Amino acid sequence: METIPLHVLPANQLLRIYVHDGIDTRAVLWFRCSNNGDLVTKPLSGGKHIFSTQGKFHGNTFTASSEFKPIAQAGQTGHDHLHITHHPSGKKAEPIIHGPGYRKSAPRFDLRNLTGLQEVAFHLLAPAHRYPVGKPKDQYHAVIRNGYSPGCQPKVTFLVAPLGRLVSSIPDEFILPGCFFYGRCSPSGLPYDLILQAQLASVSNSDFGDMHIVAAPTVD
Repeated sequence: METIPLHVLPANQLLRIYVHDGIDTRAVLWFRCSNNGDLVTKPLSGGKHIFSTQGKFHGNTFTASSEFKPIAQAGQTGHDHLHITHHPSGKKAEPIIHGPGYRKSAPRFDLRNLTGLQEVAFHLLAPAHRYPVGKPKDQYHAVIRNGYSPGCQPKVTFLVAPLGRLVSSIPDEFILPGCFFYGRCSPSGLPYDLILQAQLASVSNSDFGDMHIVAAPTVD
């Protein structure tokens, strides 16, 4: 039987992901589960231009189905909204995803009625030099080493599954083997705990050069 290290990740705490480029450690993204149940993830790439589009993934190949539209930036992260947020519920009863440029979409699952393992979002990482140098100073982080190989780029996928507040054992079908992070969070805004998982894969370079791509599966 495989033993999986399960970390307790308090609500509202950031899980920071770093890469080591052989010389420096660089901060590439963060993921958070808020106490209200929101799931938020943000890339930390140093690119000056941000674009938004829609499309589909066939395996690990992304095909855009709409024009790339530049997102006007106000120079302040809070105004630019350069992150993806899963809201279990907003002012309306339906769940919603807020994306870059105030884009709103319908997620494939409802966090308030989660029944199995679901993919929240994923990041295709740009080359390491596109990210700021930073040393992990907080408790909740993971460092990706040897993540880059010729012709490939790292892909980080975040997944969640529900677990009763008083349940200690996790059903096998709720666990994705081989993840580099497993955590348990107890957001007060949801009726159960969440099992958080972060998976690392190496995929062929995308057709979009050294751009950091962050995406979330939606109904459409």
